[in-house]
Amino acid sequence: DYYPGSAMYIINEDGSGLLPLPTLSGGDYDPKWSPDGKRIVFTSLRNSGRPQIYILNLEDNSVRAISERYNTDFQPEWSPDMKEIIFVTERRTGKQVWVMNADGSNARPFTRSNGMLNSRPSWSPDGKTVIYTQYVAENSVPRVNIAPYTFESFTEYRVSDLPMRDAVYSPDGYWLAFEGWVVGGSHNIYIMTSTGVSLTPITDDAVLDFDPVWRPITQ
Repeated sequence: DYYPGSAMYIINEDGSGLLPLPTLSGGDYDPKWSPDGKRIVFTSLRNSGRPQIYILNLEDNSVRAISERYNTDFQPEWSPDMKEIIFVTERRTGKQVWVMNADGSNARPFTRSNGMLNSRPSWSPDGKTVIYTQYVAENSVPRVNIAPYTFESFTEYRVSDLPMRDAVYSPDGYWLAFEGWVVGGSHNIYIMTSTGVSLTPITDDAVLDFDPVWRPITQ
């Protein structure tokens, strides 16, 4: 998805202290905090309307591009150890999940899904697996796959037969939260174990529910 004209802000949890982040014309979106809270990786349209990935350093408000100039990259996410960034790209055949070092070097394909379209990748908390939404074609019914994080071979596993998308791991790695629905039914938030069992609806609304996130574990 492209979001022209969008901008990013930081706000305190009580709603105070709304702070706009450095931006340029075009649009900035898909922000993700680094695990140490010192940087934000995001997608921007500032390069002639082409989605590309940038990093904002919150210590000095500097912004640095980590996408190559003519590529279309978006939906970035930090690895748990902050050494790598996973993202979606259209560099070769359709939307696939790639990985690069946190400085933008060594970009390489991760998913090899035989023509399927992959989006919204997310790491497991231990960094050993990647979860992502998959479409067999544009506007088809989505499903969620999990793949071990290795470049020696590629194997992906479908989580459930339920139409679902945008799944995220719980902080302990045991559960998934996602948007799901039965065919013809309302879109609601579900959880299930990361092994695909104990499917449980969390919401039951006539309106569209989407984009779930987990509350962090605090000491």
